[in-house]
Amino acid sequence: SGGFFVYIAFGPKVGISSKWFVEDYTYFYTNKSGVQLGAFFKYQVLDIFSATLEVNYARKGSRFVDLNLIYSENSPIFMDEITRSDFVFHNLEIPVIATYHLGNLKAFAGCMMDVNISSWAHNVRTLYVQDEAWEEIASKTDISDRIKYFDIAPVIGVGMDIEAGPVTLFCDLRYKMGFANINNVTKYPNFTSNTLSIVVLANIKDVFF
Repeated sequence: SGGFFVYIAFGPKVGISSKWFVEDYTYFYTNKSGVQLGAFFKYQVLDIFSATLEVNYARKGSRFVDLNLIYSENSPIFMDEITRSDFVFHNLEIPVIATYHLGNLKAFAGCMMDVNISSWAHNVRTLYVQDEAWEEIASKTDISDRIKYFDIAPVIGVGMDIEAGPVTLFCDLRYKMGFANINNVTKYPNFTSNTLSIVVLANIKDVFF
């Protein structure tokens, strides 16, 4: 209908994300799930259009990552007889999203800024006891200086708004498409960060004008 009004909503945000790295834009490493916690502010001026700003903490990463992406073959890290490595990122995420509404359904696009708070490699080795394989974490290595501090990427998705009594739930399925190389080690392979998320935002206060 395209009616003009001003609608403001804000509240907490919670989500589950599945992240994976892509080496040289072709090879996909195994995804690793994590959580998102934060807050949002939504500003709507038409019944078909709104803009949302969010700030949240996210724990995410990727599994079975090749350590040769960020370390040389002669690095002491390989002395632990590592069989695989999982990367875990602690990020501050700031998505800015424009949304088109069609009733309770919506589609959106925007950009997400990622700030690397800290990054870790969980290095796993496999032990064999009576022909049975057991995995243990051999070491946890701080790799923050080997990952770029800042990343920005487009985000797209679809969702649905659900009225639940006095609370409105904004439920989204989002995909962050990583294009920029986040490897901070020069002359080593490029790799990008991609994220698929299920996000729920809960409106705790409505303001109409």
